Amino acid sequence: MGSMFRSEEVALVQLFLPTAAAYTCLNASVSAFQRRFVVDVRRCEELEKTFTFLQEEVRRAGLVLPPPKGRLPAPPPRDLLRIQEETERLAQELRDVRGNQQALRAQLHQLQLHAAVLRQGHEPQLAAAHTDGASERTPLLQAPGGPHQDLRVNFVAGAVEPHKAPALERLLWRACRGFLIASFRELEQPLEHPVTGEPATWMTFLISYWGEQIGQKIRKITDCFHCHVFPFLQQEEARLGALQQLQQQSQELQEVLGETERFLSQVLGRVLQLLPPGQVQVHKMKAVYLALNQCSVST
Repeated sequence: MGSMFRSEEVALVQLFLPTAAAYTCLNASVSAFQRRFVVDVRRCEELEKTFTFLQEEVRRAGLVLPPPKGRLPAPPPRDLLRIQEETERLAQELRDVRGNQQALRAQLHQLQLHAAVLRQGHEPQLAAAHTDGASERTPLLQAPGGPHQDLRVNFVAGAVEPHKAPALERLLWRACRGFLIASFRELEQPLEHPVTGEPATWMTFLISYWGEQIGQKIRKITDCFHCHVFPFLQQEEARLGALQQLQQQSQELQEVLGETERFLSQVLGRVLQLLPPGQVQVHKMKAVYLALNQCSVST
């Protein structure tokens, strides 16, 4: 009857380690890259890098990681693979959602800035016209029926950072020799920066000019100052219609951005559940593999 309670056949194994083994490596003859568990150690290190990325995303969202519950043992290799797959999937989802969020915020910022430029109330003005014999007494605006009445007046509207506006205005005047009229106005309400999320003030401008070469110079100068340039319609009714379209597009983008942020909150919630116990288990597993690499296993 006693045989019913016997287990499978086992063998008694004794492991003898010298006292100095606690302070020296028993596998010193093998380089660090040729040891048996070096691949597993690298896998744990890659997981720690992914954990660091997830922890930064949690901190960026203003959340706090909860402490791990209970005493967590080192996971078996199968569970370590499961933790690795879940962690990499969450990290990829976070990268995708963050990228979509940044793109949507940038588009929304452009629409809001364009609408702000149209709402600033810049009045289209005739461009300045100079002849070869122009002087300081030559009027900037020609009277109706003047020599340049057949030339088409073009407009460039946009926004620039306030500290760049004075230099931009001076350079435009010097480079174009007065063949333009520029109007600069500061936004009444600051807009949220798409990257930092902090309120930022912008200076809007409207430039009226004539001549294709002058237009090319203006576009190059505005590009050098990293200005946001938008199309500007001369008719007031057309500008009002464009403003309504911009407001509608902004509302649609805000709805999509809200859905994206809600999905981001769900992903961060899963990160908060996985990250605290996963960090402890991977740290213990890495310590086990590092200890095994110090030993010389012979069969």
